[in-house]
Amino acid sequence: MKIFTDAYNLVAGALVALLSAVFGVCWYIFAGYFVLNVFDWLTGWYRSRKKKRESSCAGLKGILKKDGYWVVAAVAFLVSHVLVHLGNDFILDNLQILRKINYFFPYSLL
Repeated sequence: MKIFTDAYNLVAGALVALLSAVFGVCWYIFAGYFVLNVFDWLTGWYRSRKKKRESSCAGLKGILKKDGYWVVAAVAFLVSHVLVHLGNDFILDNLQILRKINYFFPYSLL
């Protein structure tokens, strides 16, 4: 049992560390958004199968729409990151408040 617990702690710790490194300290917002994306995909797939109207074109459209949301979120974070660094380099002022504003996008999608 100890081997299982140690392995679980290792995997869970590595996953949290990776997600924190990629998405920052509020990684759980993005994880929740991803879970909701998967749930939306599964319910859409179930509904189309139930109505016998499965279509690769409609599925691709949904996937591209969800990918577009992720791209917009990435752009929001990239823009705030660039603006903070421009403020530090050229204006010589602390614009860290912009890092908080970029979380408005994922919050609004949840």
